[in-house]
Formats: sequence, C-alpha cells, structure tokens
Amino acid sequence: MTNNHQSSEFFRGTLRNSQMDISLILEEREGTVIPADERITPIDGEVVFPPAVADIQSTEKRPRGRPKKVIQANGVPKRKYCLLSERERLLLKLDLEGGFSLKAVAEKYGISCCTAGRILRETSPPRSRGGQVYRKLTPAASKILNDQILDDKFMSARQLVDELHQHGINVHASSVNRHVRSPIMELHGFPRFSVKRVVRREEARNSPATLALRKEFVGKYQQLRRTGCPFIFIDESSFNCFENRISGRSPIGQRCIDRRRRIKLNNLTAITAISDLLGIIHVTFVEGGVGDVLFRIFITSLFETLRLRLGPEAAVLIMDNAPIHKTDGVQELINGANHHLLYNAPWSCELNPIEYVFGIWKRRVIIPINITKVTEILPILDSSFASISRPQVAKLVHFVETNLHKRA
Repeated sequence: MTNNHQSSEFFRGTLRNSQMDISLILEEREGTVIPADERITPIDGEVVFPPAVADIQSTEKRPRGRPKKVIQANGVPKRKYCLLSERERLLLKLDLEGGFSLKAVAEKYGISCCTAGRILRETSPPRSRGGQVYRKLTPAASKILNDQILDDKFMSARQLVDELHQHGINVHASSVNRHVRSPIMELHGFPRFSVKRVVRREEARNSPATLALRKEFVGKYQQLRRTGCPFIFIDESSFNCFENRISGRSPIGQRCIDRRRRIKLNNLTAITAISDLLGIIHVTFVEGGVGDVLFRIFITSLFETLRLRLGPEAAVLIMDNAPIHKTDGVQELINGANHHLLYNAPWSCELNPIEYVFGIWKRRVIIPINITKVTEILPILDSSFASISRPQVAKLVHFVETNLHKRA
C-alpha cells in the first residue's frame, strides 16, 4: 500500500445498523485469531536493545547555512580567513583616512568591506553614549517583586508597580518588566523571571503514588526489553476535520477569511499501532465513538498483520489506562493470543512514543477546503501516516527509552 507497508481500515459507527454488522465482524475475526508460539517471560539483567534500535546512529549533520563562496580579488582567490597584524590594521586605517574607499581597501588587504569598516571603528576612539544611570530598584525592591511573583505568577506589571508604590518606590511598568528579567535580580540574590506559556498539570501528576507507578512501569519495561521481543505501542487520537492552517495572508486592513462548504463530520478517530521494528503497523479509522467492540476488531486486525510480518512470535502490547483498554474482552483477547499486555503509568503519556508520532501525523495533514466527504478525507489521513518512515518511529522510541526512562 505504501513504502511503510502499513495496513488500514475504516468503520462507520454512526449508522443504525452498523453496530450489528460490527458485532458480526468481531465474532468472525475472534474465531480466526492464531495464538503465538510461546508466552513472554520477563528477564532480569542488563538491557539488550534489538538491532533495529541499535543501528540508529546520529548521522553527521551538514553545516548550517549555505556553503561559503570563494571570492576572487583581481583574479586571485581570497583566503578563507585573513588575520591582519597590528601594522596592517594601522595601515588600513591610514588608507581609509587618506581617501581610499572600503571596497578598495578590502581588495588590497584581502578582506571584506564589513571587516574593513569594523577595524576602522575598533581603532577609532569610542563615542560616549548615554549618561549616568541611577537605579531605583534596590535589593529590597527586588525582594518585593520576587515575593509577589512567587505568590501569584499571573500578576501584571501594573499590579507589581502598585505594590511597589505602597512601599514608597515609584517606577514605571516598563522598568519593572526590564528589571525582573535582568541579571540585577541574580545579583540581589533572586531568580530572573520571564513571561512563558502556562502549562497546566493535574496535582496527581507528580504525586508520590504516581511517581512510584512510573518507576514500576519503567522497571517492567526494562525486564521485557531484555527478552528481545518486539514492542507494539497502541493508542488512539481524534482528528478534527475543521483543523486547517491557522495563519494566512490577506491585504492590510482586511480579515483573512477561508470559506468552505458545510461539513457534517467533525471528528475521526485513528486507532494506531507502531513499533520500532516495523514503523506504522496498522491504523483503524473510526467515524463516531470508539467502544470495546471496535477496539477488539482493531486488535484482531493487528494480530493478523503481526502474523504476516513477524511470524508466530509473541509481542508486548503497551497501552495507556483508557477504559476501553482495560475491558475484560480486550484482556482475554490479548492473553489468549499469548501476547503480553503492559499498561503505562497514569499521567505519563510522554513515556509512550506514539504520542510523538501523532504530533508528526497531524502536522502533515493538510485538507483542502473543497473536500468535505469522509471518503475523500480518509486517503489524506492515511497518506500522512504513510509518510512517517520506520527510522523516524524508531528514533522516537529510542529517544523515549534513553532519555525519559532515566527521569522516571
């Protein structure tokens, strides 16, 4: 189908008779599931990564920017770097003061016009700029600003100015903004502050119980990695068909309006399985809600694809703690096929590399405004998945294993 050799399918769960048809499909597929040869037993010891991960080395990067051109002066190639002596710098300055142009001097000494002008400025006495600076913000004022910002991170500059006015310090809001991000705060013994995008996290994300579960997951992950069996990462992501480019060009003074026909469909869900050995393995697109039956159909399709590409080898399936992942039917289906099921720690989506794959996928999806039908949108979504190569997926898995697992 693609260079990635991924398989995909589509189910529409919004029709009245679709639930009955989907249930019949599940019954038929569950009867054809072939179990793996043997179960996976975790192994204690040093981690040995599969060859597909070990062969991912950071290739030598090309230098940034365009390659420098060799400029010729009077038919003689100019040296790449030309370091002038003090005597040459003095003679260059005298030539410029004697009426020579920058271009003539640059050709004479084999340097650029920019370098010649900079040497002239360096050898000339500096001009005095500005005047005496009087700093009103003392260490006491820095302490007031530090305490107020730590107490309320959303305080505006005007509110900080009002607080300083109550202590008899009269400054402008621009002076406060410049002061809190300047090195003077560090000289006064306080950290520097800058305006950043707020990241909201639940209180339970880094609670002691969550940290313990995260370490437990990493420990089980390492034990299963030692077996050398393939790891399959599973998750689902919704795609809003109204998600298009958020910026465009328009004449100054006019709004940038993008007109399209009305579309009834809002969301499609892509249930996806990836692996560092195989890349994007299988994608099931669902219109409407994803329930236990549809997810088990996806699992049966995944087993069939793994059977064709890996043979009768058992694999480790890693999922998050979504309710549809923990149903009895899903667990019985996976355990009956002799595959190993491992749940990620709660509030730890960054430990699943498939989340980064979804980010790449959504950035590559561009739906033209004249496309509003599901049958026309699906090939675009599928081709965007196919454009993600196996080395890209393997690098993401390698990044999570070598960096984020150490922090857990």
